[in-house]
Amino acid sequence: MERFFMEGYHRSSQCYVGASLSRNRSLLLNSGFTSGSPSHLILFLIVMKHVFLFGWLCATGLFFSSVLKAQTITTIAGSGSATYGGDNGPATSAKLNFPYAVALDAQGNLYIVDCSNHRVRKVSTSGTITTIAGRGTLGYGGDGGQATNAYLFYPTGVALDAAGNVYIADQRNNRIRKVALNGIITTVAGKGDNTYSGDGGQATQANISRPSNLIVDAEGSLIIADQYTQRIRKVTTDGIINTIAGSTVTPGFGGDNGSATSAKLNFPAGVAQDASGNLYIADQQNHRIRKVSADGVITTVAGNGTGGYGGDGGPATSAKLWLPNDVTVDAQGNLYIADYDNNRIRKVSPDGIITTVAGNGEAAFGGDGGPATSASLHRPNGVCVDAAGNLYIADAGNNRIRKVTPAIVPTNTAPTLANVIPPQRATVGEPFTYTIPANTFTDDETPTSLTLSASGVPNSLTFSNGTFNGSFSTTIGSPFSVTVTAIDPGGLSASGTFTLSVQNALPTISGFEASPNPVCVGSSVLFTATIGNVSESYAYTLTNGTGNARSGTSGGHDFSQALTVGESGSQSFTLTVEQGDQMASASTSILVNSLPEARITASNAGILTCASPVISLTASGGSTYRWEDNSVDPVRSVGSTGTYSVTVTSGNGCTASTNVVIDGDLTPPPPPNLTSTTVTQGSPSVILTADNCPGTLSWTGPGNTSGTGPITVSTDSRGTFRFQATCAVDACVSSPGEGSVVVAAIPVAGSFDGFIYGADCATFRGWVWDRNKPNAVITIDILDGTELVATIPAGEFRQDLLDQKKGNGRHAFFWPIPENLKDGLPHRLSAQVTGNDFVLKDSPKVLICQVNTMPDGNKPPTPPVPTVLIAPLAAQVGVPFSGTLVPFTDPEAQPLAYKLTGLPQGLTINEISRVISGTPLEAGTFVLTYQATETTGSNPLTNSVSFPLTVSPASTTAVTGDFEGYLDKLDCGGIRGWVWDRKKPNAPLTVEFYLDGSAMVLGSTVANIYRVDLKDAGKGNGTHAYNFTPPGSITNGTLVLARVLGSNFVLKGSPKAYQCAPARLLAETDAELTVTILGNPVDGETVEVEIRGAVSNQRLSLELTNLRGWVVDHQLVDNAAPVERHRFLVKDQPPGLLMLRVSTPTQTKTVKILKTH
Repeated sequence: MERFFMEGYHRSSQCYVGASLSRNRSLLLNSGFTSGSPSHLILFLIVMKHVFLFGWLCATGLFFSSVLKAQTITTIAGSGSATYGGDNGPATSAKLNFPYAVALDAQGNLYIVDCSNHRVRKVSTSGTITTIAGRGTLGYGGDGGQATNAYLFYPTGVALDAAGNVYIADQRNNRIRKVALNGIITTVAGKGDNTYSGDGGQATQANISRPSNLIVDAEGSLIIADQYTQRIRKVTTDGIINTIAGSTVTPGFGGDNGSATSAKLNFPAGVAQDASGNLYIADQQNHRIRKVSADGVITTVAGNGTGGYGGDGGPATSAKLWLPNDVTVDAQGNLYIADYDNNRIRKVSPDGIITTVAGNGEAAFGGDGGPATSASLHRPNGVCVDAAGNLYIADAGNNRIRKVTPAIVPTNTAPTLANVIPPQRATVGEPFTYTIPANTFTDDETPTSLTLSASGVPNSLTFSNGTFNGSFSTTIGSPFSVTVTAIDPGGLSASGTFTLSVQNALPTISGFEASPNPVCVGSSVLFTATIGNVSESYAYTLTNGTGNARSGTSGGHDFSQALTVGESGSQSFTLTVEQGDQMASASTSILVNSLPEARITASNAGILTCASPVISLTASGGSTYRWEDNSVDPVRSVGSTGTYSVTVTSGNGCTASTNVVIDGDLTPPPPPNLTSTTVTQGSPSVILTADNCPGTLSWTGPGNTSGTGPITVSTDSRGTFRFQATCAVDACVSSPGEGSVVVAAIPVAGSFDGFIYGADCATFRGWVWDRNKPNAVITIDILDGTELVATIPAGEFRQDLLDQKKGNGRHAFFWPIPENLKDGLPHRLSAQVTGNDFVLKDSPKVLICQVNTMPDGNKPPTPPVPTVLIAPLAAQVGVPFSGTLVPFTDPEAQPLAYKLTGLPQGLTINEISRVISGTPLEAGTFVLTYQATETTGSNPLTNSVSFPLTVSPASTTAVTGDFEGYLDKLDCGGIRGWVWDRKKPNAPLTVEFYLDGSAMVLGSTVANIYRVDLKDAGKGNGTHAYNFTPPGSITNGTLVLARVLGSNFVLKGSPKAYQCAPARLLAETDAELTVTILGNPVDGETVEVEIRGAVSNQRLSLELTNLRGWVVDHQLVDNAAPVERHRFLVKDQPPGLLMLRVSTPTQTKTVKILKTH
């Protein structure tokens, strides 16, 4: 048996006592003092060869009896399993997952930061565990709602204020959250960005970085260990945040004996404050505990800065700590340190001596029920102490909360709940009195000296001397959970909880009646009554026992409800009112009269014919009548088809309505049999007639022409002329017949060659020429199947045709697809030389287009961002100007039509190519409106964007600067290069292009295109590249120079010959850059994107930013493939919009990405 020895001496060395005892045995000490003022006895416990000082016993001649126990450790929460479970049951059976911190409220309830379960748990004084915040899924959300439905992200700290509000260090959300007494969660500090900012302003607009733990000081201010900013921040009660310790976001050590705001910290993890206002900081990676005095001076109070274990029994400043993660202080000024990597709890007494009070250094679990210093802890993260000296440890690695009890426990035993307090019931408006029975609590020592208190008492009641008194005016809040606590003179207590339910008084119903009464079937009846003994919303049901009951809720004393009655006869209606568990009913009767039977009789069976164009209608079944045209005669005549109705009124005042449908049964003559024919242009006119029309032939034709009799068709113009005709006999008209005359072209001869190289729902494209007449423009017929739909000249210029020696190169055509072909049906489009059988190669092309193929939720076109013009937003009077508008992006990929308004004099817009060109004639800043309209859909949408175009006056003074720039390339992609002014490194310059040996200016553009290589080379902000599209008159070999507009500086590389290699004649040459997000919105940790249309071997830049413009990720491909796929990591990004900008040397696309979690 292990034995304990107690010995003591009076501080004046005048007496001595001694005793021995075995484990958990009582010891009776007689101090030997019988009179005089109180004396003190110092007690030591000798366990084997170790001496422990227990404290002072004050002697006044009385005998003192205490139970002496070794300081023991137990588990009070957590079963050791690193999962989640056990809510509403014993805390020792619950499952925790890396509990990080602990805190106590004034009632002794324990709060646990269940870090990896993303929750905050509460252990009541009865040992029951619940969740008070966090739904268990990592993330951010739920502010303004119940905390148990909110998202937390690895919370690491918890604290409570004097009112009981809970504050949470929501570490990975970079926020401090508050759970009010009503369970509502809000953010009180931090806006979610993992950085440092905001001192001196509102805490909710500041940035904090990985807050580790926090406390609430005596004034109610929050003190936060802002770990990754290497600071201690303070949020005052008015919401203002400031730094009170730490000076830089760079971790380090320094500043002792100086101002705390000038010191360096190294990932501060925990904070505590003593009764004098001194602040203690667990300076984790400095392996120290730092102290900030009330006047702001910082010192080290524990740890020598070397990570390790040692120094127990000596000065704390000479001891070794290893990553201390938390610190707390008791009422006597003792510091308790969670010595994380030493797997120990260390204690620094007020005289600066350090000892170990829990943990043997082994990273394991063990020792429950024995001495705390012999037990094993595993990564103790947090620590707190209660007023009785009990120590609570967040034993994170063991997934448990451990408790170390004090060494001396008074023998006084707590009262017990002998009898359960039964549930009680009160009635609104009636007095309520209830006295706690005397036998509810018992106490071994002082059975008659128990003091009773109550919590959870409704505001309507008082509690005094064990008796509840008062009355209720409402049931709101019912049922109430009321706890009665019995406290003995030694401060020990027992509690019992009972349920107090408040019921409503029995409702009353008076004056229940219906109006009008009597009433007709199908009419609305208003039921009214006065309801008594209700103080709030109540439920009601109104029924006659046969039809559908009407139920709902109402408030106040005046009840009214309308019903439609559906059966004739006397009916009894019952109103039932229910509030809570109280119910009352009342009945009333009404007389419901039947409706008349309305009838309409129509002559000629209600059928209009050519021979009988008038129908007589006769109404019956009542005493008076009213038709839909307000006529009141029961008989009326009608001469057109349609629906006719009448309302019949009987003698009892009830009405009914009926209707009749008048149809027409006409037998028209057969459709005229017009005969179609084909003739050559210039032939004699064609006469169309019908030999099966015995009456009058009426016709309509092209161009809204019309007439009667034979149809004369001129052959002066080519085309297909369609006609419709009807035959009228005795006022009956036939269905239309159709006929057509095809006027074909005069035959032409030639050596033709041509090709169809593109067809889509926007245009039909190709080229054709006559080898015998190389510069002649050829006219072509465009056919849909065999039907001629258009005749157009093939006279558009293409450089590749010129380079391929196709005459002067003006042999291309671009035919916009008309709306009538966008009908969702297949159309076989081909092109044929007018007057010749030559059909262009690769004909036909099959198209299926619709005016509106968009699903519900069609969105308008999206304007280009950030650049509207590919070329400059500035021009100069007298200088040729050219710029291309960036196309809109339609979310549903519909074709778009463009317009531009507000151009200055001298400039025009080609609305198909979107090219602005010309020479400005007036100076000023012009606001241009650029509009895109969907050209398909039943309800095409339009969007527009405005931008300024600045036209400078004609140059009269030279532009000066320290210029540098190059003319890099002149090819089919445009004239490209860069230029900047070293003296104004971020200011864009205007570049002017002109021909070698000539004063001819081709145009100008602003060098404002961003290039990463320019930025990397230190050329200002990198926005100094240009891309100018030259006029179509520039041919291969033309020498072009570039200079800064208004100066004599000529760009290096000038002059340079324009070279545009011939493109293949069988296909289009420009591929548009397309960017596709593979899964948008994004609900995961990565974004995958596919890029098509980048020219092979070109440089490709991808930049992902948030809405603030901060770069999330940037990827660069030096030699792009035709199809590129890239992935971006966004798991650390909050929900919201991200912007992806994809750029090649000639094209830029920006798309929006929505991240939902």
